[in-house]
Amino acid sequence: HGLCFLALSSPFFFLCLFFSLQDKFLSLAWRPRPPTLLTAEDEKEIKKNFSQYQKKYEQEDVLRKKAFEEAKREERRRLREEYDNLVAERREEVLADRKEFGRELPKLAASSFETVRNLVETVIEETKEVIKRVWS
Repeated sequence: HGLCFLALSSPFFFLCLFFSLQDKFLSLAWRPRPPTLLTAEDEKEIKKNFSQYQKKYEQEDVLRKKAFEEAKREERRRLREEYDNLVAERREEVLADRKEFGRELPKLAASSFETVRNLVETVIEETKEVIKRVWS
């Protein structure tokens, strides 16, 4: 176990600045912070009015989220209308083709149909296992 301070000298190359053998030392993660771009007065102003900034940005987030959801709804509605129009066009084409060839669809009442559901369940294998309680 040891300690080695590395400096990033290029994107994929580290330079060892300091090395020391240490007992029971596992890891240390550190990177220097860049200097702030704000003056001390600006930082005080931000800390003082933080709740106002927070409310402002939360409102912006809510508005953006609503706009995104509305755009998603509008896109779904547009796609649904496009699909419905395509189905209607194809249905008209099929009916026109059937009339042209003399095979019109018969008009069937909804009561002439019935729905049948069959559920088939098959047991492939059954095993029994006794579990002992280890703790008390």
